[in-house]
Amino acid sequence: HVVPRKTGDKLSFAKGMLVRRDSDREETGQLLREALAQVDSAGKD
Repeated sequence: HVVPRKTGDKLSFAKGMLVRRDSDREETGQLLREALAQVDSAGKD
């Protein structure tokens, strides 16, 4: 697995997840939406 090392790497990481061939796009999309919601809520605190 590739894990983002810096804050700015998160979007690149998400892009890589979307670009790769995925057998279950709906599940991956849901995971990404949840992760981005957590990032957004953490930034507002």
